Amino acid sequence: MVTKERIEKLIAKNSAELKAYKDYLNENYVYYFGWVAEKIFKLEWKNNVLNTLLSIFNDGDNKNAVESVERLRERYRIELTTQSLMTSSTNALTNLASLWVCECKQDLIADLS
Repeated sequence: MVTKERIEKLIAKNSAELKAYKDYLNENYVYYFGWVAEKIFKLEWKNNVLNTLLSIFNDGDNKNAVESVERLRERYRIELTTQSLMTSSTNALTNLASLWVCECKQDLIADLS
């Protein structure tokens, strides 16, 4: 079962990685952007979802929070098995971001198990 503490640990781990990657960008943005942009995108996306879940836990109803996590995991499973991995956009970056979001959903399903 997912707990508030587990979500806080995931956020802390992601935030530490984000800080390291952003430090690289501060050193030499042009060089490191190509190497860390994907990681930064994914960590920010996952932290956004995790912070939303954490706010549900912080509201005090632990049973509701656990049910919310289970509903989210199930929704992600359905989306990953029924939707296209990429959007049909003519913008290549939009399609790439869509693929990264799918990978984030896979990671979160595993992390929240």
